[in-house]
Amino acid sequence: MALLTALVGPFFVDWNAFRSSFEAQAEAVIGHPVRVDGTADAQLLPLPSLTFTDVRIGEAGVAPLMTVKRFAVRVELFPLLTGEVRVVEMALDEPSANIRITEEGGFEWLSAREDGPIDPRRVVLERVDIRNGRVSVVDLRRKAEYVVTDIDALVDARSLAGPYKLDAAVSSTACRPASAPPPASRTKRARCGFPRKSSPPTGRCR
Repeated sequence: MALLTALVGPFFVDWNAFRSSFEAQAEAVIGHPVRVDGTADAQLLPLPSLTFTDVRIGEAGVAPLMTVKRFAVRVELFPLLTGEVRVVEMALDEPSANIRITEEGGFEWLSAREDGPIDPRRVVLERVDIRNGRVSVVDLRRKAEYVVTDIDALVDARSLAGPYKLDAAVSSTACRPASAPPPASRTKRARCGFPRKSSPPTGRCR
């Protein structure tokens, strides 16, 4: 959820430089370089909104941790005046995440800073629409890769700290050697609920 926190940050800074503000805010929260290679747009009425295209997260010269073809978010205006961010609608088009498990068993991806500039308990997600997403997990210990594609999901949450509700459909391939051709994919749909961040990391899916 670090990326979502970074996305709402520019509403509290100078809108005249919201592209660079978003990049700086996102890097401060995520701990990795963030670059907007495409377009950037902001509107105040009828609802404050931000849109970015071709967003890249990760160090230069290596495979990115994540890319997003298009980010778009709309929030309610008056809650912003009290320090609350109520996301009416957020869209992530073609997000692609690359996750690695190191040979030592470490997990390499995004991680939110606990001392970030925005309190996650003050961010409400009414609707997050994920379209045509992809997640790749490479396990360097086993030289295997697990790929989930065609991710279409709807997410909502009382706050970034949780709890979350997820309704998703995905196509997945089983673990395989990274050099092997992918097997036939399987399409699955799931509805899940996840507790608050302070709760045990479990969830319910059906």
